[in-house]
Amino acid sequence: AAIYAIAGEQYARARVLIGMVTSVTALLVYGMCLLLFDRRAVAVLAGLVWAVLPTGHRLGGILFAESLAAFLLLAGFWLTLYADRRRSLMLAGGAGLLLAYAVLTRVYLLPAVLGPLAWLLHRRSGRLAAALACAGLILLGGWSIRNALRVGTFSLSTQTSSFWLGNNAWARGSWLGEWTTQMGYIRQRHPEFDQLDEVGQSRVFVREAVTEVRSHPGRFLRLLPRKAAIFFSPSSYLGLDWVYAALMPFILLGGWELISHRPHHQALWLLAVPVLGVLALSLLNFGDPRFRHPVDPLLVVVAAVGMARLGSALMARVPALRPVGA
Repeated sequence: AAIYAIAGEQYARARVLIGMVTSVTALLVYGMCLLLFDRRAVAVLAGLVWAVLPTGHRLGGILFAESLAAFLLLAGFWLTLYADRRRSLMLAGGAGLLLAYAVLTRVYLLPAVLGPLAWLLHRRSGRLAAALACAGLILLGGWSIRNALRVGTFSLSTQTSSFWLGNNAWARGSWLGEWTTQMGYIRQRHPEFDQLDEVGQSRVFVREAVTEVRSHPGRFLRLLPRKAAIFFSPSSYLGLDWVYAALMPFILLGGWELISHRPHHQALWLLAVPVLGVLALSLLNFGDPRFRHPVDPLLVVVAAVGMARLGSALMARVPALRPVGA
């Protein structure tokens, strides 16, 4: 809303502003890596990769808010790490507000907030986790109350159509984009649909989606692997993200590095839980790499760990690559 208020109908200006936010996110990725691993090589690699990731530029070009959500999410993660280092309840509360605002920007990021909370609890920073959770709940609760007063439903969002679109008779794992036939079915079952307000239509979509899942549990289960594959796919209607495709083996290598080395185990709470949480919501709806994009910085960090690990292994095996004096 702030960007549209500044840019108005000058969409080129809005694209520039989103590009600037994406650039700042690269700095947040760099700072988060330094706080998490204290390894400059990993931080530089992660920041540079995020800066050139094609999906971010494409989404900004069509004025989607995923790049803004990624910025808010990473700012919340960075402030969580910094709050833990400073043992500051105020900074932890600020992190909670940033994470909650990321959720308001893209509501499917709600389970991603569990990552910082789990990380703080694993670090035995219960007071900081409580401050983060309380600040986030104040903002999210305030927005839900606003919705209850303005539109008549105590919820974060009324955009529930994706739940039905991802599980109806036409579902193939992602949104097909063909809207007429599917909505024709809804209008046939609910002739009053077009006269319903926003909340009424939202409730229709939820009821129909629940009916589809209950009536066809086998189809729901068969679609889960397809939804997961589409979620992690480097290719979509946005085009081929060749940088992300090249990162995929390094994501696996970095994940194994974090799992196999006990000092790095706690980083998985902050890096893996948000990705898995967003994936879980996509499995309930439909797969879309756009949904993955706000947590792509976390996958980039894991890939940077994998690249640094491979680089260290090569230098250990090839004498010519070792630093002078090593």
